[in-house]
Amino acid sequence: MSPLPPSIADAGVLGFLDAPAWLARKALVRVGRIILALQLIAVLPAAAGQFLTIRGTAGQDYLAVGLGYALLYGGSLLGMAMTAVALSAATWGMEQCLRGRPFTTGDALRWALRFDRLLTTLLVQFVIVMGAAFCVVPGLAAAMYLGLSVPVMAAEDLTGGRAIDRSIALARHGRNGPWFTSTGAYALALVCVFTLLNYSVGSLSTLPAAVIGGWLGIRAAVEGGDATGAMTTLPVWVMVSLSVSAAFVYVLSYLYLVAGGVLLRRRAQELTEGIDILEAIPTPAGPASEEDRP
Repeated sequence: MSPLPPSIADAGVLGFLDAPAWLARKALVRVGRIILALQLIAVLPAAAGQFLTIRGTAGQDYLAVGLGYALLYGGSLLGMAMTAVALSAATWGMEQCLRGRPFTTGDALRWALRFDRLLTTLLVQFVIVMGAAFCVVPGLAAAMYLGLSVPVMAAEDLTGGRAIDRSIALARHGRNGPWFTSTGAYALALVCVFTLLNYSVGSLSTLPAAVIGGWLGIRAAVEGGDATGAMTTLPVWVMVSLSVSAAFVYVLSYLYLVAGGVLLRRRAQELTEGIDILEAIPTPAGPASEEDRP
């Protein structure tokens, strides 16, 4: 594995986009398990709700349908909370990996679950998602200027308005800098790569279910049954495997996004304040030189 270059302030977009892949591989196990555990907690209730809703509708079991919808909506709210915790904990863990510091999953979760940190992450996440819902462009602008808030919180221990203000200042390369900088452009590039990973790999993970559903539909049509209701006959193991595979896709895409955010904050700090990107990363002490020896 190639080491992180001493400075990536002058790296091109493609060169910079390769750096998160390096860091994501380095933190795959230690940070990936945090995201995977929280994502499984989030997706399983929603998957159970979807299963109950489909089967209840097919069998006209309205109690199962009601319970299914309750699990679906409750799972959506739980998913939002788990996404915020996973993003915060993974970002802190990624920062520790970059600095070469040991940590446990419990350390990352305890750090992320402090109220002010969780509230900051939820607020930033809500603004970006709501912005994306309004014609996408406001969401991209929010990602450009607020996207460094969680990395700032992990590296500089700022929360709330101070973390958001610091994120905007880094995105502009200074409080009075231009509104569009290379940091903002790289933030947009990271979002594009994350979206591509999430949807392209996610589509591959749902392909087996689509093939099985299509085969069941064809068989039902040949036998004179209801082809449109084929999805209701999907085996339970298919539904569970879909949820698990979706969680793994989430882990891979978010690992890249989190690593990119951590590195982008360091790059923006280097450009804004002239601080070398590896200045705060401790390195093992080498053998003493002749001058240092007593």
